[in-house]
Amino acid sequence: MNFAGGATSLDRQGEVPIGASEMGSVVTVLSPTGGVGASTVATNLAVRLASKLGALRPEVALMDTDLAFGCATSMVGARPPRSLADLDSQVTPELLLAAVQPLECGIEVLAAPADPIAAESVVPATCARVIWLLAQRHAITVIDAAPGLTEPALTAVDHADVVLIPVPGTPSAVRATAIVVGTLRRIGVADDRIRIVANRVGAAQMMPPGTIADAVSGRISWSIPDSADVVPAARKGRLLAWDWPDHPVSVALDR
Repeated sequence: MNFAGGATSLDRQGEVPIGASEMGSVVTVLSPTGGVGASTVATNLAVRLASKLGALRPEVALMDTDLAFGCATSMVGARPPRSLADLDSQVTPELLLAAVQPLECGIEVLAAPADPIAAESVVPATCARVIWLLAQRHAITVIDAAPGLTEPALTAVDHADVVLIPVPGTPSAVRATAIVVGTLRRIGVADDRIRIVANRVGAAQMMPPGTIADAVSGRISWSIPDSADVVPAARKGRLLAWDWPDHPVSVALDR
């Protein structure tokens, strides 16, 4: 998992410059449609990266920008004191620090709003500012974006060094991924920033990675095997990458 280099773009209004040498890397996990396992990948990836860095203070942030129905926080068993809805486009580092929750697994978590109505108050400029501040504080910021190409998701894409797209081999997921990848290319996201990850490889009636690659006109960066252990762990607010580092799903994230 090489995510070296800092974020290099601007927010969609050009208000928040990103690209200073001290900036950490930003990885946006983009879900082409619901149910592809993006939140599972984002949460386990964040914890895996933190374990590899092994710093004394949290060097990896996990930010949930699925504003209406974010679940990344519950998947890591966190209960942050505040959420994105409590911040604005002028948020200071001190206020952001009060909103994140450090976890035993070595990451800091910023939650999506718990209330879909409150989510409507979160504007792209707020997301851009928060991403910028997180990237200043952390070596790597992992963003769990909302399904599709919503405005918050596009803001997260704009600020990402890497856009990671998990896709299981179902016809609907592959079709949605092809549309999303094509759209990203048309709006100027370079292929070297896009990582397509074949998820749940080996599950019954799933297309193999090679077929997925042909269908989305892109290369599969790596594959994550199917496992019956993933869902029970998520329901308990536990992560395979932390509780079971030698699990095939955990090991696959190293690639």
